[in-house]
Amino acid sequence: MTGIKRTAAALAAIICCSPLMACSDKNLSVADQPAQSTDTSADAQSGSGSEPVQLPAEGEVSELITPDPSAEEAELGSYRLASDGVKLYYEDDEYPTEVMLALDRYFTAYAERDYDAYLDIVYPSYAEKYDEYLQQEYDYDLEKSFNTQCDNLEVNMGGEFRVTRVRAETPELPEGETRDEAIEKFFERMNNNFGIDYYAEVRDEIDNSFQYMLFFIIAENTETGEESLLISEFEIIFAESDGKYYVFG
Repeated sequence: MTGIKRTAAALAAIICCSPLMACSDKNLSVADQPAQSTDTSADAQSGSGSEPVQLPAEGEVSELITPDPSAEEAELGSYRLASDGVKLYYEDDEYPTEVMLALDRYFTAYAERDYDAYLDIVYPSYAEKYDEYLQQEYDYDLEKSFNTQCDNLEVNMGGEFRVTRVRAETPELPEGETRDEAIEKFFERMNNNFGIDYYAEVRDEIDNSFQYMLFFIIAENTETGEESLLISEFEIIFAESDGKYYVFG
């Protein structure tokens, strides 16, 4: 886990070391420098301190951008810009660009409290089965669960927010555990909640193998302009169906 812990430390250090902001005492919420512009015009900045970068069309990403070595964000490495201005940190030989865009859309749905957008990115049978489970066990539905999660994220951010940076890394597995075993373990709670072998059901439906990653989310408080490390080192899985990537969560 050394490489992953180094990434988390780098994220926190870069956020905290900005001379423009002070570190917060909140868990998973250390104040950052203001994000680079996410203006969708040609004036959107690359973060390298050089020429402006035209944001790509929806569903595409920019060329790889490497910040100037003197920039606060340089230690985070190179990134690509999505059409909404979010900075995506990933290795394209490890994860398809479409998965990173799906991860961006997933958390942007929470930031914007857009339940329809959330349903569009969640694997359809998961949404259906989890909604049934919530109503049976807790007497509320998936939409209320979604709104509660939106509330929780806003509390962590100190108010309304927007996603500014998304990072994905390959999980380092415990000795002796395979990737397939880790993915199957991820589905255990769903199997128990739904009362079926949901993992096997989905595995037999999807187009290709699961996309399994650790992710980090940095977001900006829309009132103060401060960035915070909102989520760090969480597992997530995507599945491709009919050429589109969906999440379970």
